[in-house]
Amino acid sequence: MSNFIIACEMLKDEVLKSQQNTGNKDPVKWMDSILHMDPDKLRADLQDVIDGSTGYDNLLFVYGSCGNGLVGLKATTARLIVPKTADCITMLLYGRNDIDSIRKDTYFLTKGWLEGEKNLRNEYQHSVDKYGEEKARHIFKVMLNHYRYLMLIDSSAYDIDEYIKISEELAIKLELEFMIKTGNVTMMDKLLQGQWDEDFCVVPKGGELTFSSFGTSSCDTILNKF
Repeated sequence: MSNFIIACEMLKDEVLKSQQNTGNKDPVKWMDSILHMDPDKLRADLQDVIDGSTGYDNLLFVYGSCGNGLVGLKATTARLIVPKTADCITMLLYGRNDIDSIRKDTYFLTKGWLEGEKNLRNEYQHSVDKYGEEKARHIFKVMLNHYRYLMLIDSSAYDIDEYIKISEELAIKLELEFMIKTGNVTMMDKLLQGQWDEDFCVVPKGGELTFSSFGTSSCDTILNKF
């Protein structure tokens, strides 16, 4: 079977690590991380990639639901294989029993998120440049008032030392408690190796990804004729 990977560039380090782990050599289409800011735009751009990806049996998505940005995607050219996760946080913390409790009051970082165009560090500095340090701190204190922790996820896909320092400095500015949690690329390894168990939604060609495809024991797909 021939596969084509469609991945958010924010997870590039982790995808490359997974390809190294598994020996996978499938081609990858890197999607701009800024698309997360607009789920409708994300959906439209992903559908364009699907429609143009001919000659493959499976399209492997390194995405979660991502604000329902993947809901409504149609399998026009091949099967769609999608992790049943809300977002990439769940993907990188795969297998942790404490993920639900962690998510309640934690803002997450990785190398990819820190280097993204609309990352938290840049947005804070932009606010400082525009309003001054004191007002910027106040703005972000209000924006992040329900967060207690700033967590750097160590996915083992990059040298974390440089990003620890950046994250610690950011946590001080934002008055959040800094911590590090060990993540993994296990779900990506399973995706690339074809281990599509209950953690994945497999949408047959002619089907459509629906809201209930994420977080249910079986995939709910709508079969259409394209």
